[in-house]
Amino acid sequence: MSIEKLRKEYLAALDWYDEAAAELPAALQASNHSLAAVREHARAGLPMKELLAELEPDRRRSRLSAAIDDLVRARHEAQRSLYSILVAEGMSMSDVARAFGISRGLVSRFVNEQRS
Repeated sequence: MSIEKLRKEYLAALDWYDEAAAELPAALQASNHSLAAVREHARAGLPMKELLAELEPDRRRSRLSAAIDDLVRARHEAQRSLYSILVAEGMSMSDVARAFGISRGLVSRFVNEQRS
């Protein structure tokens, strides 16, 4: 793959990462809001089962998990693209590994993995 195509992939991955990074705080804030409501409910000595319908814990947990997963996938894609660019520009996989403090084998797996 050409360096220009790799750069386009990298820029798309960075855009995805930005979007995923923006969603995560919103999902965390919703989760924190729920926890505050649960805490107040418990302090008041009210039955906890009353909160379930109101807070929709499964939906909030799913949103937070999805936001985290998306951020991890976007980060992985950005790393894969960057390592591929560096290797295409002539850096050895060992040099890339040293620069990022990871193993040469991990760089090789990133560079050689299927593109998403």
